[in-house]
Amino acid sequence: MLASDSHDTGKIINGGIPLRSRRRIKLAFTIVALVSLSSLYFLGQSSNFSSVRSKIWPTDIIPGVFGPARNATWDARALEVKHAFQRGYRQYEKIAFPNDELRPMFNGSINNFNFWGVTAIDSIDTMILMGLDDEYQRAKDHVSYTDFSYTKADGVPFFETVIRYLGGLLSAYHLTQDQIFLSAADQVGKGLLPAFDTQSRLPSFAVDWVRHTPKDGWLPGQINLAEMASCQLEYKYLAHLTHRSDYFTK
Repeated sequence: MLASDSHDTGKIINGGIPLRSRRRIKLAFTIVALVSLSSLYFLGQSSNFSSVRSKIWPTDIIPGVFGPARNATWDARALEVKHAFQRGYRQYEKIAFPNDELRPMFNGSINNFNFWGVTAIDSIDTMILMGLDDEYQRAKDHVSYTDFSYTKADGVPFFETVIRYLGGLLSAYHLTQDQIFLSAADQVGKGLLPAFDTQSRLPSFAVDWVRHTPKDGWLPGQINLAEMASCQLEYKYLAHLTHRSDYFTK
């Protein structure tokens, strides 16, 4: 048996658990017991789960979330989301298409992502899911005549091009099985591969689309963790579809 005094609670008593640890365990059990008793009391005040739920999320405040009107409520909300998308996208088409993005404050457009019409391509899967056939057909036509081997941009940003162009094209292909989207995705994916030609084999910030070489961003020699690691899903799926091993091994 080890000796212990009242000032050293870390000593082992009777070969067991240190006094400090024993006190912490007792405190933890006390807290758990209090929480459990409080929960039992709360549940005991209610005859069924519905009354408990109504205390947490009152149905009179948010009508239609529970009960027979639920489906009608969510259908109405889905329609509002669809209308919101249509309003925004139609303004893009009217003012900015086929440029990259709309500048609503200036009633103009900007090409900040490769001059390939990123808003249109990034929105195709949404159009398909919402059943917007006219918008989808115009966006598909845009993809078919866009030359992804050429850009006026000084450099093609790896992260944005992967998540918006490559991801958008692959999503569109997955939903439609239209080879136009897969062919464009293959062209973009191949063009981005030089980003991995770095000493660390981690992708660079951008790619020089003319020289086919890695290109630094605003922090030379450095890249954001999210930017270098957010390509896994797109490239693995592209490798699966095209059977190109370099999309998987890079």
